[in-house]
Amino acid sequence: LPLVKSDGRVFITQTFQKRPSALMAAVKPLLKYITTIDFGQLTTEADLERIIAEAKVFEVLENKPIPGSVDNHLQTARMVILRPKKA
Repeated sequence: LPLVKSDGRVFITQTFQKRPSALMAAVKPLLKYITTIDFGQLTTEADLERIIAEAKVFEVLENKPIPGSVDNHLQTARMVILRPKKA
Protein backbone atom coordinates (compact mmCIF):
# COMPACT_ATOMS: atom_id res chain seq x y z
CA LEU A 1 0.00 0.00 0.00
CA PRO A 2 1.97 2.99 -1.21
CA LEU A 3 -0.21 5.58 0.56
CA VAL A 4 -0.25 3.97 4.02
CA LYS A 5 2.84 3.33 6.12
CA SER A 6 3.20 -0.20 7.48
CA ASP A 7 2.28 1.05 10.97
CA GLY A 8 -0.33 3.51 9.63
CA ARG A 9 -4.08 3.44 10.19
CA VAL A 10 -7.13 4.14 8.05
CA PHE A 11 -10.11 5.65 9.89
CA ILE A 12 -13.61 5.38 8.46
CA THR A 13 -16.49 7.29 10.07
CA GLN A 14 -19.75 6.89 8.22
CA THR A 15 -23.41 6.07 8.74
CA PHE A 16 -24.19 2.63 7.33
CA GLN A 17 -27.54 0.99 6.71
CA LYS A 18 -28.04 -2.21 8.69
CA ARG A 19 -29.86 -3.90 5.80
CA PRO A 20 -30.54 -3.11 2.15
CA SER A 21 -33.48 -0.81 1.38
CA ALA A 22 -34.66 -0.36 -2.21
CA LEU A 23 -36.38 2.91 -1.26
CA MET A 24 -33.28 4.41 0.39
CA ALA A 25 -31.05 3.16 -2.44
CA ALA A 26 -33.23 5.11 -4.88
CA VAL A 27 -33.71 8.24 -2.75
CA LYS A 28 -30.20 8.79 -1.37
CA PRO A 29 -28.48 9.63 -4.70
CA LEU A 30 -31.32 12.06 -5.51
CA LEU A 31 -30.74 14.12 -2.36
CA LYS A 32 -27.98 16.03 -4.16
CA TYR A 33 -30.65 17.76 -6.27
CA ILE A 34 -32.41 19.03 -3.13
CA THR A 35 -29.45 19.71 -0.82
CA THR A 36 -26.57 20.21 -3.32
CA ILE A 37 -24.67 17.63 -1.24
CA ASP A 38 -23.81 14.34 -2.93
CA PHE A 39 -24.31 11.68 -0.26
CA GLY A 40 -23.29 8.90 -2.65
CA GLN A 41 -24.80 5.45 -2.84
CA LEU A 42 -26.41 3.50 -0.03
CA THR A 43 -23.81 1.39 1.80
CA THR A 44 -24.73 -1.37 4.23
CA GLU A 45 -22.58 -2.77 7.02
CA ALA A 46 -22.33 -5.98 4.97
CA ASP A 47 -21.12 -3.96 1.94
CA LEU A 48 -18.34 -2.45 4.05
CA GLU A 49 -17.25 -5.85 5.37
CA ARG A 50 -17.24 -7.26 1.82
CA ILE A 51 -15.23 -4.32 0.43
CA ILE A 52 -12.59 -4.65 3.16
CA ALA A 53 -12.38 -8.44 2.71
CA GLU A 54 -12.10 -8.20 -1.09
CA ALA A 55 -9.29 -5.65 -0.82
CA LYS A 56 -7.25 -8.30 1.06
CA VAL A 57 -4.85 -5.66 2.37
CA PHE A 58 -6.38 -4.51 5.67
CA GLU A 59 -6.90 -5.93 9.12
CA VAL A 60 -9.89 -4.52 11.04
CA LEU A 61 -8.76 -3.21 14.43
CA GLU A 62 -12.09 -1.71 15.44
CA ASN A 63 -15.62 -1.59 14.02
CA LYS A 64 -18.17 -0.21 16.46
CA PRO A 65 -20.95 2.36 16.78
CA ILE A 66 -19.89 5.93 17.51
CA PRO A 67 -21.16 6.77 21.02
CA GLY A 68 -23.86 9.45 21.01
CA SER A 69 -24.47 9.20 17.26
CA VAL A 70 -27.08 7.46 15.10
CA ASP A 71 -27.69 3.85 16.16
CA ASN A 72 -31.18 2.50 15.49
CA HIS A 73 -32.84 -0.46 13.77
CA LEU A 74 -32.20 1.03 10.30
CA GLN A 75 -28.72 2.53 10.48
CA THR A 76 -25.70 3.15 12.63
CA ALA A 77 -22.84 5.63 12.57
CA ARG A 78 -19.67 3.56 12.88
CA MET A 79 -15.98 4.10 13.56
CA VAL A 80 -13.88 1.60 11.64
CA ILE A 81 -10.11 1.49 12.12
CA LEU A 82 -7.98 -0.51 9.68
CA ARG A 83 -4.28 -1.23 9.43
CA PRO A 84 -2.30 -2.78 6.60
CA LYS A 85 -1.91 -6.55 6.88
CA LYS A 86 1.58 -7.76 7.64
CA ALA A 87 3.30 -9.17 4.55
